Amino acid sequence: MLRSRNPRGASVAAQRDVELAQLIADENLDPAATSDFIARAFRDGATQTAGVAIKLGLPPVRRLSPGGGHGEKKQRVPARLAEFSERYFELD
Repeated sequence: MLRSRNPRGASVAAQRDVELAQLIADENLDPAATSDFIARAFRDGATQTAGVAIKLGLPPVRRLSPGGGHGEKKQRVPARLAEFSERYFELD
């Protein structure tokens, strides 16, 4: 998925890809949109946690259903993606 700029980072890159795939599966995110979002975060050196970019990877959720969890998911997913990218910024 993402390339490491660190020549010794092959195992780090492999672990990063595994963790990203797990995060995508756990949160039922769009794989292509989420991978693009993370690639932009690594390119820019920062994770955008607000705005349209973060919403592209989120699955459709009913906003008004009692168990929909729309608001919770909109808070949890950006936080998890930011945590993920910040953890690997230093290792990349």
